[in-house]
Amino acid sequence: MKVDVNTRTKTVPTLLILAGLILLGYGLLLRSHPVDGPASEAKKTTVVREYQLVREVTVGGVERTELGHLRRTYSGSGPALCPT
Repeated sequence: MKVDVNTRTKTVPTLLILAGLILLGYGLLLRSHPVDGPASEAKKTTVVREYQLVREVTVGGVERTELGHLRRTYSGSGPALCPT
């Protein structure tokens, strides 16, 4: 049985792209992390989706504690995307 070279060269990249899209969808839609409230508030833990957590980390709204837990650095509305 002879396999066409063009079929093989198209199949592998297509499968890699499909696997990447599946993993991206998993990260954006299904993965979540518990985040503790700020130290000034009572112990309040919320579950945050991955894409929301990435945004909050980007603007400095989340930090990692000594124990490795995630903690918000603010109370109320979050920090702006651009501090200026």
